Amino acid sequence: MYAAALGFAPIVRRLLDAGVPVDTRDGNELTALMWATGHADNAGSADAQATVTLLLERGAAIDATDNRGRTPLMIAAERGHAAIVALLMAHGAAVDLRDKAGKTARDLAANDEVRAKLIDKR
Repeated sequence: MYAAALGFAPIVRRLLDAGVPVDTRDGNELTALMWATGHADNAGSADAQATVTLLLERGAAIDATDNRGRTPLMIAAERGHAAIVALLMAHGAAVDLRDKAGKTARDLAANDEVRAKLIDKR
């Protein structure tokens, strides 16, 4: 989970190759994909995108929800990661899903760049 959050794609790849299930969840029902889409601020954008791409290629559930009902797209939107939002949408992430509070990714968007990517994409 932490390797994904820090954009350490080579470590994530090694863990997956060693048999760690791609959709393993932590105590808050977060998956590695969710950690990667909400990546740490000190993780490089390219590294985060590589990690997200790797997880998707390995079959990570793109619309899985955590204990708040949030999807990877919602997490990326809330964190303001426009490039990750675009990447998830290109892979078919559902933009109209709502979390347990009734909010969509657009409702959670941290900035105008993210909101613009989510407009009229439903």
